[in-house]
Amino acid sequence: MDPEIVNAELVEPSRQPPASLAPYGVPRRFGIGTIMVVTAAFAGLLALLRSLGAPPIVVGILVAYVSLVGLGQAVLFRGRRPRLASIVTGAVCLVLLGVVAIAGKGIPLPGRGFSMSAMASLLCAVIWGVPFGAMCGYLAGGVVAGVFLVMDAVDTFLTKLFQRRRPHGDQEPDVPTAVDPGSSSGKN
Repeated sequence: MDPEIVNAELVEPSRQPPASLAPYGVPRRFGIGTIMVVTAAFAGLLALLRSLGAPPIVVGILVAYVSLVGLGQAVLFRGRRPRLASIVTGAVCLVLLGVVAIAGKGIPLPGRGFSMSAMASLLCAVIWGVPFGAMCGYLAGGVVAGVFLVMDAVDTFLTKLFQRRRPHGDQEPDVPTAVDPGSSSGKN
């Protein structure tokens, strides 16, 4: 037998992407640190909108939209497909926003007093709301996922930084916490 021959085994490639290539999204479970980061991100969004002079109704709608897209990433498809969840949530939310805006303008919705102009308005809300909402949902989902991507990168960096500073790798430094019974404690 030739020593140059190496035994190999045929293995089918995994259908799941490696963890480093998995898309980022809102995690289904998170701790207090994540809540603090999300709060800081929303504070940044509110500060940006305020500095641009956005009216309060626009600020409220944008914050609700981004929140719903983030919630959709965590809930829909069990958090496994955050991009698709962002697209679906964005499209649904924008269509619903269009219907609410139409109702707020005083155009009667289906029921008593329903007219063709109301039907045309609803049709326009759906025709324009679905593709535009999907695109806006994708963009909002990318921003939300970007917050978690940066948070993960900072967490990894800080973890490596603090592990290097420890004297024995993962072990805590030796700090005496109690007097050993066999040691001399100054008492006779």
